[in-house]
Parts: sequence; structure tokens; C-alpha cells
Amino acid sequence: MLRFAEQYREVIDAITSNKTYGLRKFELDDDEWKVVGDLVYVFKTATLFFSSDAISTISNVISTMDAIDDILQSRGDRKLQPAVLRAVALGRATLQRYYQKTDASDIYRLALVLHPSSKLECYRTNGFDADWISDTENMLRKQYKAYSNRMAKNRKDTIEVRVFLTTLAELMSHLH
Repeated sequence: MLRFAEQYREVIDAITSNKTYGLRKFELDDDEWKVVGDLVYVFKTATLFFSSDAISTISNVISTMDAIDDILQSRGDRKLQPAVLRAVALGRATLQRYYQKTDASDIYRLALVLHPSSKLECYRTNGFDADWISDTENMLRKQYKAYSNRMAKNRKDTIEVRVFLTTLAELMSHLH
């Protein structure tokens, strides 16, 4: 939407500056248009990045949040308007709160470790604490053991059901 407004600035200025339309209160001055341009510059890349279907998976949540933070943090050589700098700071603070919430759920840690391209190496490469990495590995082993035990029980139950059905079929065949 902001990109559209930026592209059609002349038309928007013409409409909002015309007294007969009663839209003067929506007219933007040059500094406000600079804010629009800065917002487009900062958030366009982040939005396009997040819009990709390949990005929106549980195993990509943490790395996506890192990438968005990098996008918000880096501004290249561009000097941003103070209002945009405050908006970026608020966006990064919100992102940090969400990032911290991923620690409250095992699913994010485990999904990242189980992803073929990352495994535990992702945590090591990004400087995570050795105890945290060890905890994550132990968490994975615990989940694997629980899953393995459930599968073994299911296999045992399946075998018992097959034996029962075979015995029942044999008994039924003797009834005829």
C-alpha cells in the first residue's frame, strides 16, 4: 500500500491539496513523504522475504526471525527519518519478544535440529551456549525415546491383534 502511495505521489498530492475535495487534512508534506519512502525501503524487503511459501515452516521460524532482524537492522547508506527509526526499533523489540517465546516451546528447537540442513550445527554456528545446545540434544533424545516406546507398543499391539484375528479365523473355519 505504501509503495502504491509512493508511486502515485503526484496524484495523491493533487487530490489532497485540492480544497474542493475536503481532503487537505490528509495532505503529506515533504518530510512525511520521506517517511513513506523510508518505510517502503525498510519493510519491503522484510515483507517479500516473509511472503515466500518456502519460508513459512516451523523449522524456519527462528532463522526467518533472524533474517527479518538483519533486514530491519541494516539500512545500508540510507539515513532514515527519526519516526522510521523509532518504528524500526519498536519492530525489532517486538520481534525480540517473539523470539524469546520460542524458548518456551520445545517444538521450535526440535524442528530446527531435525531439519536436514541445520541440525545442531545451526546452534553452534550462531554462538548458542553449550549448555543450551546440550539441553536441546537431550530434549530430542527424550522425545525420540518416547516416540520409539509408543511405536514399539503399537507394534506389539498390532502383533497381538493379528494373532487374535488369526486364531479367531481358525476357530471360525472349524465351525463350518
